[in-house]
Amino acid sequence: MEFDTFTLVFLLLCFIWSGFARTAFGFGGNALMLPIALLLITNPLIIIPVVAAQGIVFNGFEVVRNFKKIDWYNLAWIFAVLVPGVAAGLYGLINLPDYVLTIGVYLITIFYALGYIFEWKFKSHSRLVDIFSLLIGGYITGFSLTGGPPIVAVAMKYIARRQLRNSVMFLWVLVSISKLATFVMANVDLQLNLLMFTIPAVIVGHSIGLRFHDRILHDQKFYRVLGLVLLIVSIIGIFKTII
Repeated sequence: MEFDTFTLVFLLLCFIWSGFARTAFGFGGNALMLPIALLLITNPLIIIPVVAAQGIVFNGFEVVRNFKKIDWYNLAWIFAVLVPGVAAGLYGLINLPDYVLTIGVYLITIFYALGYIFEWKFKSHSRLVDIFSLLIGGYITGFSLTGGPPIVAVAMKYIARRQLRNSVMFLWVLVSISKLATFVMANVDLQLNLLMFTIPAVIVGHSIGLRFHDRILHDQKFYRVLGLVLLIVSIIGIFKTII
């Protein structure tokens, strides 16, 4: 698919932001970028294969560097629970109309944005509730690769803080590999030209994010502003899609 100059510049900025978010927060590169990109790109299946492939490359690089900082035991059961939800989400992604997918992404983003604004904290004292949350997060991840918040909320209960970031990154690698394999089997265009074009932008964002990771992690004011921006973007995106 060919894009005009304005759209290409817009996409480059989106992918810089994606790379920044992925390393600065440890998660959310797709959840925070996809609703912005969909303001111009109306078909999520153009963007999602690209961010899945980038997730494998950049998260994989961090995982290799910090291989010993992964909680393999808890990662294994979390991934096993995610698989059915991811599979169901992938089925919807491949078969639902573009406008349904786009509105779905924006509705999910609005929920996350309100969580950032009002500082909602997910707490559970039940393994069954944790499993349900992972299934929901898996479905959202399969549907749009934006299921990070509910998955991370559960992972934080079981994985030590020093291992959380790298464990979650490896989880995204596993999910992204599964997603790309499904796209190949379903003959979905992987948008390899767009992937190669945007990789330098992600590298820039990735490098900047590494410098700000520790500073941003505990800045609640930053998250509230981020939530407000995402809320505005999502409302605009829904109206644009409907109208």
